Amino acid sequence: MREDIDEEQEETIILYVAPDGIGKSDGSSEHDAAYFADKTFWTQVQNSLAQSEVEVKFLVGNYVRAYTHDPFVFKQMGNKDNRLILRGSEGVEFRLPQTGGVANYIMDFQGSQNITIDNMHFSGDGAIQYVMRFTRSGTVPTTNILVENCSWIGMSGVQYGASGCHYETTSHITYKNCTFKQIGSTTSAHMIYNAYGATHIHIINSHFEDCAGDYIRYRDQSDYGLVKGSTFIRNKKIANLDFIWLPAFIALPVFNDIDPGDEFFTNNIAVVDNKFVDNAVSKTDKVVSFHHSGFSPDGRKYLLTAAEGAVLKEGPDFDKRELLINNFGIDPSKVRIHGNTYPPNTTNVVILQTVANYGAVDLGFRGFGNIASLINTSSVPFSWEK
Repeated sequence: MREDIDEEQEETIILYVAPDGIGKSDGSSEHDAAYFADKTFWTQVQNSLAQSEVEVKFLVGNYVRAYTHDPFVFKQMGNKDNRLILRGSEGVEFRLPQTGGVANYIMDFQGSQNITIDNMHFSGDGAIQYVMRFTRSGTVPTTNILVENCSWIGMSGVQYGASGCHYETTSHITYKNCTFKQIGSTTSAHMIYNAYGATHIHIINSHFEDCAGDYIRYRDQSDYGLVKGSTFIRNKKIANLDFIWLPAFIALPVFNDIDPGDEFFTNNIAVVDNKFVDNAVSKTDKVVSFHHSGFSPDGRKYLLTAAEGAVLKEGPDFDKRELLINNFGIDPSKVRIHGNTYPPNTTNVVILQTVANYGAVDLGFRGFGNIASLINTSSVPFSWEK
């Protein structure tokens, strides 16, 4: 008798939800699909994850009530050993009507783990802060999430992010084969807005087209971000914006509205094998932007004198590098930009810009410098990219 036979793995449990409950509404079959916001159903899902993987299939339909009545709140959902799969299809839609109000979110993952979100589709001009957000729940992290084959299209009502990952215990979130088009109507609206220490946010083989604000943000120590194999297109721009505020394709900003500032720049970023297309302006003044606004934090000097500004704009690479490291805490060797294609009218691939704002005293320089010559252009991935 063999003694090395593995224990038989539990089969995946398949359950069903719909825009409205069907039949017995217990989720056991397509004919008895549960109402998608039934709390008892999701408690059942969480309990089942203790035994095996669970796949929740979303039946075709418009899940508009997730906007108007019952937003998804996945609080401390998931199991570290058994994956939760939320499976949609091309017909699974969340269309946001204009109601006059502002919703916080459609899907909010708080302290959740080991989840796949597949083939969900969001559209409509209803006002909303974030469509799909990932964040902590107290000290409980959100981690190991895959968002794939999803789309956010024609959503002028987005105020902050079509999606986003927030706070330092949120990590290892991957967007793959996703589509973002026509997002927002003001420069506060972004496609993926990562902030406040969220790390290992990877964006792979996705499509981004026409965003009112920065397309992707890694704000305030959102380290270990990877943007790879994706396409970025700008067909139009918001009118009446000076250069300093023209949105970037990929932005790494800090906004320090208190004295001393409490936000620090992101390091450890890789932007590789992407295609950037700009049909909106005669010159593409930036593709990747490090941007500071406000006061300097303790131990840093984000606001520059006129002499320091001259180094940033026109100084030799050695002096620029010292300025980046000593004043801003940015180590350009930890920023890898390789294998991308840019618009033929691109004047700056990577810039660092700084402005006094929120009452901070201008020390003599307000503007930007081209830092592309300092950046790591190696074809060899960082260990954390793999």
